[in-house]
Amino acid sequence: MSLTTGGEDVVAIGKSGTGLSAPNVVEAADEQSMIKERYSEGTASCSPTLGNPPTPLADCEYIHFHVTGLNLHRKPLDARICAGKVAAEIVDPVTDKITPLVAEHGGILYARYWVRFETMGMLVLRLAGERAIRSGNLLVM
Repeated sequence: MSLTTGGEDVVAIGKSGTGLSAPNVVEAADEQSMIKERYSEGTASCSPTLGNPPTPLADCEYIHFHVTGLNLHRKPLDARICAGKVAAEIVDPVTDKITPLVAEHGGILYARYWVRFETMGMLVLRLAGERAIRSGNLLVM
């Protein structure tokens, strides 16, 4: 069941996974509007300081799997990885062969993907480097 309150549609589901009756939906709508009011009250806080300087997208290195296998993250987020160093490893589940993923340009590890079993071509890690290594459409992987 959908109900409009204060210009917004509200859909409520009970604990059993079924829709709520009309009085319960109205009650749920009141709770949600209270939550929204809390978010809109007060003053904005300051943004936290950056741990590292901002990096242009052209300076970012994307590391992809070149074989299929189990992803072993070898470095924590925010780690500085030098060019030529191992950033992650791939374990082939059939042969148990370990293949290193090496950073070509290096940088700070700012993103890694949660998928543990990856196929060839999947993006694994993103590094923020110190010099431009890419050009063109920088929002495309």
